[in-house]
Amino acid sequence: MTNNPSLTRAQIGILNDLKTDYYRGLPYKNNSKGSSSYSDVGGDGGCTTDDGICSNGYAASNQVPPPCNCPKWVCCLLPCIQHIPSMKLFRSIQPEDAEVRRDGEWIIYDANTLLPGDIIRLHSGDRVPADCVLLSLCTTTTTTKTKQQSSPSSLVDGTSSAADEYVAEMVVDESQINGRKNPKAITNSQLTDENASLFELHYGSQVLHGKGIAVVTAVGTQTLLASLIRRRKWPPTTSTIISTSITTKEEDDEEAGMALVDRSH
Repeated sequence: MTNNPSLTRAQIGILNDLKTDYYRGLPYKNNSKGSSSYSDVGGDGGCTTDDGICSNGYAASNQVPPPCNCPKWVCCLLPCIQHIPSMKLFRSIQPEDAEVRRDGEWIIYDANTLLPGDIIRLHSGDRVPADCVLLSLCTTTTTTKTKQQSSPSSLVDGTSSAADEYVAEMVVDESQINGRKNPKAITNSQLTDENASLFELHYGSQVLHGKGIAVVTAVGTQTLLASLIRRRKWPPTTSTIISTSITTKEEDDEEAGMALVDRSH
């Protein structure tokens, strides 16, 4: 599906598995840009079954059931349910929209309309709108000042007061999803390492720094967050928070393989 030389074999493999293209993303259908209808967009022919399941086996909605998943009439009669700490936290991590590449152009979609195989772009401050695998990082400029450069005299001739350094890195906070205390930092050298595992980001996590492109691997009930809620392992408790200051290799290997884990139960 892609011959981009900057992608690793594992990344190319997952794009092929999801029947999507790095440069074009999933196609529009009937040219219905911005539509929230699953009959209008989608890779591999979109959702073709009557039970709301896409032909690739994923649920046809990027909506995660809340921890207190009661009928609407109960919530209306008991509005205090919405003030339960887990419900307040759940609402605070909900992504609202996503920047998606469809037929080669970037557009803004409602996050609830994402499909597996969608190519998305993440920015600093974003909530990750679905479980996804990071494919590439965009280079950003960081500014570092020296004593000499920060002096007023250095500004008289219009010279820069800082040294520009170009870096490609993304930092993601997943503490509200899996209890991981330390933010996940991913550098370009790690991402392009042929021997490295895939780097998965989870629905509801927050991008603290950086900009990158990812492919959606799971939505709605198939996400890690939904699986944790079903198993009553969310929100993270103090016992699940990783308190070590240095992440071990075993922890990295376990999380890197999350994209391939069956979360149906």
